[in-house]
Amino acid sequence: MIYVGVENSPIKVRIATRAPARTIYVDPTDLAWDCHRHLAFLRDAEKHLADTWDEVWMLRSGYVGWMLQSGRTHRAVLARCRRFLERLSEIRLHGLDGPWAVVTADGIRLDGSHRAAIAVILEKESVPVAEVPYLTDDARWQREAVAYRARRIQEAVSAGVKP
Repeated sequence: MIYVGVENSPIKVRIATRAPARTIYVDPTDLAWDCHRHLAFLRDAEKHLADTWDEVWMLRSGYVGWMLQSGRTHRAVLARCRRFLERLSEIRLHGLDGPWAVVTADGIRLDGSHRAAIAVILEKESVPVAEVPYLTDDARWQREAVAYRARRIQEAVSAGVKP
């Protein structure tokens, strides 16, 4: 199943922080299907940071551009980039204890886009993911999230991207 991330909201946080119904094992490429900026950033980091720490390339990345468009400062964005790269290094050295993401049974990724991208970079075959349940009060949000996922997949298919 392809997982698609949705915009942050109080309802999303409420659902994502529920106790999981179960743990499933997912192919990281399906989990990070829409994490293009994250993946490009990590791949570029592997090239640019092989010898020295250089932040110039970061400022040209789509990942940084997207965060700057959301109103964050250069300083805050570079700090976030450093944390992302530190997380990659930490997971590469020590692994990850716990789920790599939080998802729903209908393909919504609620949390874990950065970890999903890291799993792809580390060439994991499958990773444990927490699947959380919806409750009756979530029905409207669920319909909107599932419709958003369907639109994102359809847009990709129309653009010639294989889901």
